[in-house]
Amino acid sequence: MHYSIALTVPAGSTVEAPATESVNLPAGIIEHTTLIFPPGCSRLVKACIKDGANQIMPKNAAVKYAEDSYSFEIKEFYIMDVATDITLSASSVGTSYQHVITAHFDVKGLEEMAMARSGYY
Repeated sequence: MHYSIALTVPAGSTVEAPATESVNLPAGIIEHTTLIFPPGCSRLVKACIKDGANQIMPKNAAVKYAEDSYSFEIKEFYIMDVATDITLSASSVGTSYQHVITAHFDVKGLEEMAMARSGYY
């Protein structure tokens, strides 16, 4: 299943009070994530993906994704035993305009995994 969220990051959003947007994902495995930075971010918009208070992408909590007119293709697995609210969080210190960051998640649900193991696909 594919899930997407778009986050509007207001100009000057701070690290202490970042903009956030969440999506509820079913129990299963995030197999692939695409994080899209539009033109104009000038590497000033910094984003990460969280499960609750824990940063899950990038794995190093001291690092954030930041780019301009670029899509990060993240091929990291993340297991969710139950339906989980995953949050896109971003700051934009030093910016003069708002920016919209988009995240796409490819999730293999528990039912889909069971069918794959049974040979249905």
